[in-house]
Amino acid sequence: MSRKTGWRWSRRVRRRRWRSRAGRGRSAAGRRPRCRYSLQSPSFTEPGSGPASVEEMAKDYLAEIRRVRPHGPYRLLGWSYGGAVAHTMAAQLQAAGEQVSLLAVLDGYPPVAGRARQWDPEDGETLAALLDTLGYDLPGHQAGPTTPAQYRAAAGAADGPLAGLDPELLAALPRVFAANLNLLAGFEPGRFDGDLLFFRATRGRTADTPAPQAWLPHLGGRLDLHEIDCAHAAMTRPEPLARIARVLGAALNPTPHP
Repeated sequence: MSRKTGWRWSRRVRRRRWRSRAGRGRSAAGRRPRCRYSLQSPSFTEPGSGPASVEEMAKDYLAEIRRVRPHGPYRLLGWSYGGAVAHTMAAQLQAAGEQVSLLAVLDGYPPVAGRARQWDPEDGETLAALLDTLGYDLPGHQAGPTTPAQYRAAAGAADGPLAGLDPELLAALPRVFAANLNLLAGFEPGRFDGDLLFFRATRGRTADTPAPQAWLPHLGGRLDLHEIDCAHAAMTRPEPLARIARVLGAALNPTPHP
């Protein structure tokens, strides 16, 4: 998620240079930095432009990606809700005859039958779920729905992930969050004929938290499970992300067999 001082929100595809730290003790000198592209919903800056389904969202994102890179192999990663989108993108790419060399998901799960509900962007439960997803710890999460005032106060905290966000984008976030979750109500994942590199957050799990094995009916390959000692919302913080990066680096740069 871009902030005011970062990349422009009007751009759907953002490009960064990235070099894996994994394997630097090995022959890393000859490796060139990889370009990393990230995607964001156009609904932040184009209200009413949101997709009608997860499949349509994946198709739109692939159109953006393929303007930059028309052909594979592709490497895809999705966190949380983005896991279902990345999996759908991988299935669509395969259906188009393209190669997906890596599909990775950070603690994201397919929807559970019978648990779908409608989310209202102005409802306190939606605001509470949004803040919880981002790792905010407010009394309102335990005592009941979060009020708009609590949401704005949390977002204004200097050490929070929403710090520095433009007011109009901050106001749009619950709308985009609710719209994305509502797409899951009628969503049934397709099938990706490959492996899934899955990172599971081990803290804060409840009896209702899905298991990574929920992806197995939607995979033609194996489920490669890695447990990360953190909460779901903390997966992109420096320490968990460093552990995730080591695994990703090894997957992207496998050690040659003698």
